Amino acid sequence: MSYSLKFLCALILGGAMAASALHGQEINPTHQRLVAAFDMENAGKPQQAIAAAEALIGSRALARFDQVQALDLEGISYGDLDEPEKAVHALEEAAHLLGPQDHQEMAAVLNNMAGIYREWGHSSIAEYLYERAFQQAEAAARHGDMARVSSNLAGLALSEKENRAARNYLRRCDSEAKQATDLDDDDRGGMASMHGWLALNEGHARAALEQYRHALELWRRKHGEQHPSTAWGRLLVGKAEAMAGDRDAGLRNMREGLDRRRPRRERITSTMPSRSWRTRACWNGPGTRLRQRCWNRMRERS
Repeated sequence: MSYSLKFLCALILGGAMAASALHGQEINPTHQRLVAAFDMENAGKPQQAIAAAEALIGSRALARFDQVQALDLEGISYGDLDEPEKAVHALEEAAHLLGPQDHQEMAAVLNNMAGIYREWGHSSIAEYLYERAFQQAEAAARHGDMARVSSNLAGLALSEKENRAARNYLRRCDSEAKQATDLDDDDRGGMASMHGWLALNEGHARAALEQYRHALELWRRKHGEQHPSTAWGRLLVGKAEAMAGDRDAGLRNMREGLDRRRPRRERITSTMPSRSWRTRACWNGPGTRLRQRCWNRMRERS
């Protein structure tokens, strides 16, 4: 899950800064500025994040990987602003800086680019890029990233009502998740919601409700009751409840979820971003522009 979203580069940079402090070394101020730029995007301030990233790139003080991360941040932030051409341009520039052995970094860039194309309406291009991202993550033996990309592919298939393909992607996602050591409740909540979406597509409202409740609990545990991801999970639970026959409870949860949600650009996230990965899905991934349009449709219907 947009899911929601977190950045490996910030975790790497933050870890490097902590290690430097621990060993009495001077902390690189450029790294501090890059981490701060990622924090801006994670706090729902994409314009400020873009300005900070462009200033860093223009300073010519960034090492190659830092420049890749700054361009990746630009791409994600332009995606938040619904400017797909600029987003893709930034991500393509990031990809051009990577070499054939930079599998982990390339996987992240391709995954994020796929998310942009998906929201742009180019599903076939998104699928191709997700598959390439999976191959790069596999080459890096990154089971968590392989699980995330597989979840994204499942969401893409589900949005096209390709349930058989989605089921296969979710099997692969579950298999990789069992071997991963870097998944958190955000990730697992997003994956559970994908299983719920599949169950709903196949007409199994009770099974979907069980999965959505699990996703909601994971997001609540991660973020608390007032976070947009938790509100989104509550809306999903309400949707499944209504389809399972409990209309009153369903409408109550859907309205509560809608009332508690806040637009992406106003979201405040207290935790340090931890991965340069976007998990994007319409009905099941918190933190996406496409999800915002889903929110609006749900409000109109309620």
